[in-house]
Amino acid sequence: MLKKSTLLLVMAIPLTGLIGPAMAEEEPFTLAVLNFDCREKSLTDTADLVRQLVEVHLSGNGEFVTVARDDLDKILEEQKRGLSGISETAIPAVGKLLGAGAMVTGSVFKVHDTTYATAKIFSTETGRSFAVKAKGAAGEVDTIAESLGDQIGEIVAQNKTEFRSPVAITGGQLNELKEKLADRELPVVFVSFNEQTVGTPVIDPAIQTEFEYILRQCGFHVVKDSAGDLQKWISEYRRGDGNSAPPQVSNVDLVIHGEGISEFATRNADLVSFRSRVEMEVLDVKTGKVVLADRETVTSVDLSSHIAAKSALQKAAAILAHRTLADVVEKWNAKGL
Repeated sequence: MLKKSTLLLVMAIPLTGLIGPAMAEEEPFTLAVLNFDCREKSLTDTADLVRQLVEVHLSGNGEFVTVARDDLDKILEEQKRGLSGISETAIPAVGKLLGAGAMVTGSVFKVHDTTYATAKIFSTETGRSFAVKAKGAAGEVDTIAESLGDQIGEIVAQNKTEFRSPVAITGGQLNELKEKLADRELPVVFVSFNEQTVGTPVIDPAIQTEFEYILRQCGFHVVKDSAGDLQKWISEYRRGDGNSAPPQVSNVDLVIHGEGISEFATRNADLVSFRSRVEMEVLDVKTGKVVLADRETVTSVDLSSHIAAKSALQKAAAILAHRTLADVVEKWNAKGL
């Protein structure tokens, strides 16, 4: 039986001065570099210079852009946060307002005659963070900043999946899926998902709509259950009472069914986040056997609670469809169910 679970906050990013070929064709990624903190007044100018040099070093690569300083100051003022004292819990909201996928905070301090600079890179969507550091003599600020910028770039390039959030299926992904299915016999499919948004009535089915859309775009015959026989069998199956499907629904080959839940995560200013989890099974109607099972957890942020909740469910459904449909069809064609 599928378990109804709640989700996890996910949002994303890229940047870097050292982005590899795999990212070269992507649109520039937006990064916001906040002021670097320092506890010693004598290092105030050094900290500001390090920040500026890191920003310049990163923006020197065409793979991403940095947020204009005026925009950054304006948003942070609206959020009533100090440039160096912004809380980690506010980063997703500030990043959303700025259109930035990642934000960098840092600090500068001195130990004896050595100057240290540290930086923390936050994903504004996934909540994941990484830390880097650099050091040098007092007069080597440019070297310290360049080393810090290079490390930030390397961190993002090597951990792309940690910085990216899953998004709804793109046109390119849909075409890729169509190509994988081009020479395959496609089964007749029925889709059924129970979904809920905690504390809010479900207006219309986001998961089922997304699955049916992708299936139809790929050429599947998607069956509607006008008599309710198949839905009744699925309900019995979920309770553990179902076996093979009744004869009246024998024209269906596979059932894609599951459960999804969307739940409020956090609010920052006017922005609201919802976390969603979708769990799915693919059943062979004739045997009742499970062909494949999978799950996905994502998040979505919007000004509207309803849109954020539904968007998160839609994203999860699209990711699952893109990841599983080719495998499902391959197994079904092999008749090894």
